[in-house]
Amino acid sequence: MVDETRAAAPTPWAELAAGPACPASLTALAGVDATALSGAQLVDAVVCAEKASSLLLGVQARLLAALAVPFAAVTRCGWP
Repeated sequence: MVDETRAAAPTPWAELAAGPACPASLTALAGVDATALSGAQLVDAVVCAEKASSLLLGVQARLLAALAVPFAAVTRCGWP
């Protein structure tokens, strides 16, 4: 049974902002309430968002490059 009386641990925005984008920072960003953050936390969350954006743009670029290979999409989708 889940104990719903325990408060969630506060997000360590300064630690997340100091490192590269990671699953923990992406998860924290997905559920953040910007109105609940202090000024310093808000700045750190913005830094995390910038790093996450860069990470996702890099992933998208690699995926688009793979898609640009002739017939890659057709072969991977199993089309004749």
